[in-house]
Amino acid sequence: MQMMILKSRTLGNILCLLYLGILCVALLAPLPKSEGPGLVNITIRTSVDFDFLTHLVALSIWGCLLTTWRFEITTLLVIAVSIAILLEVAQGITYHRTFEITDLVANITGVTLGLKAGFRSRINVS
Repeated sequence: MQMMILKSRTLGNILCLLYLGILCVALLAPLPKSEGPGLVNITIRTSVDFDFLTHLVALSIWGCLLTTWRFEITTLLVIAVSIAILLEVAQGITYHRTFEITDLVANITGVTLGLKAGFRSRINVS
């Protein structure tokens, strides 16, 4: 039983790191230029309309996955908020993305909600 728990934690840790890598690529990759009507234009317009919600959900998922690491909640909260801030600041440093305060709020809110949900489910399962 202990071995099974250890394997599931290891798998959770790997998924957490993999998801963080995907988030970094998704949040720092250049957006395609829209040149007139078409699928790309619709995608960009939709992603801009739901930008806050996208950041909130994406970082909530990561915050929930982050609870597979066996640290105290305050340690995980400091790590999660720091990375959430770093991701948004990094967008401001790149030439093809911009820093937005609403995205920063969504990132911080998302990781906080994800951590809360993850710890709640971890307590109920343990």
